Amino acid sequence: MKRRLSFLIALCLIVFFLFEQGFAVVLTFAKGVANLDSVTSNNYYIEWYVRFAPNVALVTNDNNLELSMLYKIRDDSRFRGEKQEVNWSSYSWDPNSRNWLADAGKGTSKDSAYYGRYDYDGALTAPVVGWKSSSKAVKFKIDAKVKSGDSKTETKYIWVVRSSPRTNDSSPYYRWMTSRYDRAEIYKELANVWTNLQNDPGGSDFSAGMDKIIDISKGFVMPSVTDLAGSIGVESINLLGSGAALTSALAEVNGVLLNGVSWLSTASNLLGPGLRDSIINAVDKPMTKQAAKECTSLSGALNNVYSAMRADGDAMSAYLYNWYPSQSWKQKMIDERDAITTALNAVSSSRNSISAWKAGYENFSGIGFGVGSGTTAAANAVADNLNQLLDGIEKQLTFDKELLNKMII
Repeated sequence: MKRRLSFLIALCLIVFFLFEQGFAVVLTFAKGVANLDSVTSNNYYIEWYVRFAPNVALVTNDNNLELSMLYKIRDDSRFRGEKQEVNWSSYSWDPNSRNWLADAGKGTSKDSAYYGRYDYDGALTAPVVGWKSSSKAVKFKIDAKVKSGDSKTETKYIWVVRSSPRTNDSSPYYRWMTSRYDRAEIYKELANVWTNLQNDPGGSDFSAGMDKIIDISKGFVMPSVTDLAGSIGVESINLLGSGAALTSALAEVNGVLLNGVSWLSTASNLLGPGLRDSIINAVDKPMTKQAAKECTSLSGALNNVYSAMRADGDAMSAYLYNWYPSQSWKQKMIDERDAITTALNAVSSSRNSISAWKAGYENFSGIGFGVGSGTTAAANAVADNLNQLLDGIEKQLTFDKELLNKMII
């Protein structure tokens, strides 16, 4: 009897220890291959296993998270003499400082076998520190590298969210929350970019901001309405209606998404590397600074959209994890739509300001020796760049406003 009691006590202690420590959930995100298969042939590639932002890669209730990358390194050349390598690093996004924080990583490599050969497979697994017991939604950036002679590095983004007792793990509510956070970052960077144009056009801050816009915008360029609808979780609308009204509202949302696929693709192209490089390489940067300063309300309006869109995501988080009513989320969407309407008005006002600014240089065209025509041409080039930027901003805003118009029922 005593032996049996001791066994039961020991078993309870083990169960308690395991419960307290918690098992880690492992997210295998890719496989890296570095294969030197002959003296004249090698290949190296990364095969990604998970879909990326604004999609949610993992919904979990575990407090411990490990990221893992499978690998294969092979040298069968028996002569060539090159190192084979696979590694990865992850970073977690801190929404307060708006910075990527170094998180985890792991790698493996092996020098050439020369007259021998090797063929190794395995997994590079490491715990991440950005996911904690208090975490609700965390975005990770993953840099994966493979090397076999030459090398390549690819970067992807994933969201990990905590399971909610109010819904199942395939729920669209998680995707609405994370896509609002992602789209909010687009508007924050657009606000920063316009401010940078007013202070240091073509500087490093401007370039870095444009790179972030390009990066995030690509995540919303989808091949179909179905892909876009799933990525941003539009079926979350079922929190606000039911029956025939819900069916009708969903049909109208899908109608917006039909145009949205085009709007988001066009916006991504307008706000792409071509515009970034054109502004950076502009001959007369003081002109760009001067013209951008004529638009006094745009940065503030875009910052307000950023705040309202994050508040939308926070309201969905409050519904999922703090048992807030769905009507709280609806009100935040209404506030968000109001902020977007104001920003669209600021875009229109900015276009008028740039047009008036450009008109002031038309009087220079008559000055001789090419000075006048050169000044006018430079002003036209600046106006073209800024108007293209405004066109891209308008496409992004139009998508979100039209979407909210149909989501709010």
